[in-house]
Amino acid sequence: MTRPSLAGQSRTPYVYMTTTRFRLCGCRCQAQWRNLRKICREQLFALQRLDAGQGLRRKKVQELLDYVHESCKKGQAVDIGRAAFTTSLNLLSNTIFSIDMAHYRSSSSQEFKELVWAVMEQGGKPNLADYFPFLKLIDLQGIRRKQKILFGKLSSMFDKIVNQRLQSRASSETSTPLMINNDVLEALLNICNGSDIKLNVKDIKHLFLRNIVICMCVLDMEALKGKAV
Repeated sequence: MTRPSLAGQSRTPYVYMTTTRFRLCGCRCQAQWRNLRKICREQLFALQRLDAGQGLRRKKVQELLDYVHESCKKGQAVDIGRAAFTTSLNLLSNTIFSIDMAHYRSSSSQEFKELVWAVMEQGGKPNLADYFPFLKLIDLQGIRRKQKILFGKLSSMFDKIVNQRLQSRASSETSTPLMINNDVLEALLNICNGSDIKLNVKDIKHLFLRNIVICMCVLDMEALKGKAV
């Protein structure tokens, strides 16, 4: 039985279409795939790195407990889904960037969550181009255009974070050394500077963009399940 043609590729979120070569699942067994697999095995998912994150996980859970305790003392309701999402987001962002991307008493986590979900929502909308491929170039419903705008907003966020890290690394080489970040971004930048693996800063940004969006959607689904319970 032959596999059906993927005529509905226009329905695929823009972030996936522009970062296809940075995925592990479904990627062809070639140099790019072998490089990504080596990075994941030796850097991202190494046993030492996972063990080192134990203290961070404990810290973020304690922050969640402190927030819930403080809210109870003030007699304030706690949005369990939003609190769980904020905790998961900060755990992920600290592992990758060594920063908190959200706070419990701010709207930043909600804004980021809505941005990620908007990307996935646009990608899941019924598209006439799925049934009439000749409409793909026209983008009659504007789905591709909206995806491109959302993708640009996410890309700008990661560009800012990566550029700030590059500036701090450059300043540390010419002045007093700064505290070294033991995170995923630092490990990937070190690979760019001195490794036999072919990887550049643009690759890192696309790698983050693709995989963080997926992680955020999974985390948000888990948060919604917790809220429903």
